Amino acid sequence: MAEKKKRGRPRLDITDAERTRRAREINKKIASKTHMVRVSLDIAKRFDEAKEKQEKILGFTLTGQQFLTILITGWENDNRK
Repeated sequence: MAEKKKRGRPRLDITDAERTRRAREINKKIASKTHMVRVSLDIAKRFDEAKEKQEKILGFTLTGQQFLTILITGWENDNRK
């Protein structure tokens, strides 16, 4: 009888330590490409207050990125005129 093919993704022939090392390198590479924006405390407070207000209107929580997208989209729509 023929042997059944194994399903799923084949595992690399490396040790767990090597796999962990590779994962750490990839995470460092991703982190180096991530850009952070620093703002003053006053602006951060205003951002959080506006975000909370928008969350109450929508009825669910937003991430900072989602709220920033809402702000930028609104700004773009206002400036199209």
